[in-house]
Amino acid sequence: MRIAINGMGAGPGASGIGQFARSALSALASTASSDALLAIRGTQSLQLDIPTVEEREVVGCDAWEQLHLPAMLDRWRADVYYSPFLIAPLACNTPVVVTVHDAIPVTHPDLTTPEFLAVWQRWVAPSIRAADHVATVSEGARCTLVEHGLAEPAKVSVLRQSVSPRFRPMPIASLRTLLEPYRLEPDRYVLYLGSIEARKNVATLIRAFLAADTAKKLIKIMNDAHRDSLMIIFR
Repeated sequence: MRIAINGMGAGPGASGIGQFARSALSALASTASSDALLAIRGTQSLQLDIPTVEEREVVGCDAWEQLHLPAMLDRWRADVYYSPFLIAPLACNTPVVVTVHDAIPVTHPDLTTPEFLAVWQRWVAPSIRAADHVATVSEGARCTLVEHGLAEPAKVSVLRQSVSPRFRPMPIASLRTLLEPYRLEPDRYVLYLGSIEARKNVATLIRAFLAADTAKKLIKIMNDAHRDSLMIIFR
């Protein structure tokens, strides 16, 4: 099988959906070794170092999925196209699968930026309707898509996200060494990994933390420009 994947934004240092796409590429390469994989990317190499993954550069432009991608998939003779980035070709000869990570623009548009809400309405919702199959990461998202008429029940599957092998128990001595530069002690902090946006529900996290009346610290990883920094929200 020849599988094409949207690898835009999945380069080194990717976060969020980009990291999800990078993990999906690695997982497919390890579990479907007989398949040919084409990763469609921008000007930056994905640096995956996986022999079975061929990278193909696409010059970024608005609506590239509609203007250039269908013909590229035809030339590559792709059997299926997978987009973890929500948007997919609306008219395409190749079967299309998309992943929808949440349906917040549908259930809570007030928590969505006007810019992303416009993208959702213009491109994401039509992509969901046009796709041959849709994967969601939760039953809640699946129900929302079905209830709001974006997809038929048989067209949507729940594929929950797994935990990276990087998240594993560590020997206490190694953990102390890792935390020492940040003046933290094992089991003495609560770590929040994510952006500060209304849709992330950080306010509820902070209220719950304060209600717990704990001596632990609430820690947040800083943004990409300070990836190695920590911010103590509450002591």
